[in-house]
Amino acid sequence: MASRFVGKHTLRTEGDIVTMNPGGDISLEEIIEVHDEIKRVLVRLGRVYVLSDNRRSAEMSPEVRRFLADWNRANRVSAIAVINNGSYAVRMLATLVLRGISLLRKDSPPIRIVASEAEARRFFSSERRKFGHDSLSDLHPV
Repeated sequence: MASRFVGKHTLRTEGDIVTMNPGGDISLEEIIEVHDEIKRVLVRLGRVYVLSDNRRSAEMSPEVRRFLADWNRANRVSAIAVINNGSYAVRMLATLVLRGISLLRKDSPPIRIVASEAEARRFFSSERRKFGHDSLSDLHPV
């Protein structure tokens, strides 16, 4: 498991999972570096699951949001899980919003708002099975 800092944010790569723990506002340069790592895993393995622990995150500038929209139009991750420390009702509302967005884009990856890293990993495991990847043990570069 490789872990490093990108500015004040922690980035961890473990097999086909890239986890980001924001430590506040994220700059355009930082989000580009994070997505360079996501792309490396995607190219190397043919899949990547992205976990963002947003319990300590802050605002994203319009330029960061534009970059994310452009990057996600050009690249497709396997699934996204977002840890949110809001109440169950807040998580459900965020899930509904994300599902609404995914309806507008038919090739959107599965996205789930979760309460913990364990819940995110269970979600990724179920998504792996859908693609015929039973576990991390079948990681082979494409």
